[in-house]
Amino acid sequence: MSWREEFLKDYFNYNDESLWDEALNLKNSKIPPKLYKFTNTNHLYELLVQGLVYLPKISQLNDPMEGKMLYDFDEIFEEYNSILMPYLIQGVRKYLSLDEENYILESDNPLEELLEIGYYQDKLSEKGISLENYKNSTLDKITIPFKNNLDNLNNSIKNSTVLYCLLENDYKNNKMWADYGDEGKVICIEYNIRDCDDIQLINKFFFITYSEYKFTDDLKLLLNQNPPYFKFVLLPFLMKSPDWSSEKEWRCIFYKHKFQGRTKHNPLKNEKNFYYKFPKPRAIFLGWDISNKDEKRLINICRGKHIDLYKMKKIDSSYQLDYDAILEFDKF
Repeated sequence: MSWREEFLKDYFNYNDESLWDEALNLKNSKIPPKLYKFTNTNHLYELLVQGLVYLPKISQLNDPMEGKMLYDFDEIFEEYNSILMPYLIQGVRKYLSLDEENYILESDNPLEELLEIGYYQDKLSEKGISLENYKNSTLDKITIPFKNNLDNLNNSIKNSTVLYCLLENDYKNNKMWADYGDEGKVICIEYNIRDCDDIQLINKFFFITYSEYKFTDDLKLLLNQNPPYFKFVLLPFLMKSPDWSSEKEWRCIFYKHKFQGRTKHNPLKNEKNFYYKFPKPRAIFLGWDISNKDEKRLINICRGKHIDLYKMKKIDSSYQLDYDAILEFDKF
């Protein structure tokens, strides 16, 4: 078992909370010493002057499936059926013989059997309603609101969450510049995470697992009134499609209800935007086609903050990008 698998197993073991601290310490010890952020220059003042990183909402991220809880609906609905059936039987028991009741409860699909009995008892065929249409329309009245409730749970969690996403891939990675570089008009920020002394922030760092994890069993626990709420509010944001695996992403996860004040460890809400105090960047790499205005602003800010500044460039002899130093306070 890899350390990542061990962390997920122990940290989300809601039957044994004693494992949480140990799992957290394991994860924290594995955070890469350097992580990178490819970003535009929209929040330069907050980022470099105030030391605040902008935290986008889930809807602002580039993955359309971000934070989605995957599940097998038929399997969950079957569980819901088994919980609901005794109450449905109780409501129509006076219309059933004991043999009919036992037949329904022992069948592979009790709900459909119950609907069929109801169909014939109400003589719906005489009203021109087919058995198939009756079953489908009745099932829709049950399944559609039920599925909406599951999706509403997921959406409410997504609407309550903001993230700061970082990558193990660095300024030399062509694909990251292709995906996020806006044709060389953005910047790549290098953070030395080892410089961070904010343990609350370190605890918020999580790696992404590129796997289609399904929440089917977890949602079945919810139906049985033993919900793993901790898993619902965190794990959906730690899972992404394997299509994204080349990014090697880490992220910090925050919940909007925590944004109350300007204390050292509390995030800041400014109008509709969310920010968090972050360590000073180790270095900044300008895209090769960044605007002159942004370049001048960054030179002035980085000089005052003693942040190393470089500018990426394309070269004729290689597909790899190179860079020139603009400001250098520390050597690599």
